[in-house]
Amino acid sequence: MATSRTLIKAALRKIGITTSDASIEQDAFADLKRMLEVWSTKQILVHASAEDNFALVAGTASYTMGTAGTASSTRAKKIHNAFIRDSDNYDHAVEIISENQYNAISKKTTQSRPYWLFYDPKYPLGYIYLYPTPDAVETAYIESLQLLQSITNVTTTISLPGEYEEPIIYNLAIRLAPEHEVPIPNEVMAIAMASLDAIGVLNAANQIETVPLDPGIAGGGLMYDIDTDD
Repeated sequence: MATSRTLIKAALRKIGITTSDASIEQDAFADLKRMLEVWSTKQILVHASAEDNFALVAGTASYTMGTAGTASSTRAKKIHNAFIRDSDNYDHAVEIISENQYNAISKKTTQSRPYWLFYDPKYPLGYIYLYPTPDAVETAYIESLQLLQSITNVTTTISLPGEYEEPIIYNLAIRLAPEHEVPIPNEVMAIAMASLDAIGVLNAANQIETVPLDPGIAGGGLMYDIDTDD
């Protein structure tokens, strides 16, 4: 994909701005960075989950995500799947629970193989809390939503699938138009919405799990009689 500067210049051209100085580029870069951060919080706009694994420490219930974190050097925005692999390579499911559910656990020091996980996405470190507290050295695997792309300056290359280029350019143009006091062309608005919807639909299709039907229902073996309630 292109550099941040290339995408910014393309977005500016969509709203009729063909020349830009360093100040305009830096302002647009800040908008681009914020836009990607917002998109990263929406699962259907993220093309793939990040996968991490880390060693559990017997007697330790909490782990961190972020720079120098114990679980990962990248902070997750949300953890949506987890399991624990034991020493015999068997996997054991871990349920993601809410903060209220975690707080309701009266005795958090109970030790066993964890089956619940609560994630607190604090900044700069996110915190993973496991229950029960691990009682053995096993390996935890997590799937999480992280930043779509970490960009540091206008020369950073955006490393995303090609289908993201159009929605980035056109949606960035919409963000930049008010700052430059120019109207948003109707076609720019239409393309921005359509292209963003397109990657949402594509990513959602990859994330939806199929629900198996009961054999009796699938085969037409069960019917409901409204008169007899059978």
